[in-house]
Amino acid sequence: MSSVGIAIGAIPFINGGHKMTAIFKIKHVCEITALSKATIYRQIKKGKFPAPIQLTDRSIGWLDTDINAWIVSRQKVDLTRSLDEWRVK
Repeated sequence: MSSVGIAIGAIPFINGGHKMTAIFKIKHVCEITALSKATIYRQIKKGKFPAPIQLTDRSIGWLDTDINAWIVSRQKVDLTRSLDEWRVK
């Protein structure tokens, strides 16, 4: 998904009055990243996953642009190498 448009399960909002973007709730972030909720929060704590934004006193969400940038930044796996070579230790 590009930063322009609305994703299913996302809340649309206007970013500075210029672009339409979306806010993903945790359920949708889990679905599109294939990560569990626990893994996402662990990675945030380590500084390896985008932090959410505060929507209300009791609600948070993630900007689609932050999640898309994180996905693009992931290193592609070279499946020609052995499993032990590309596995993160």
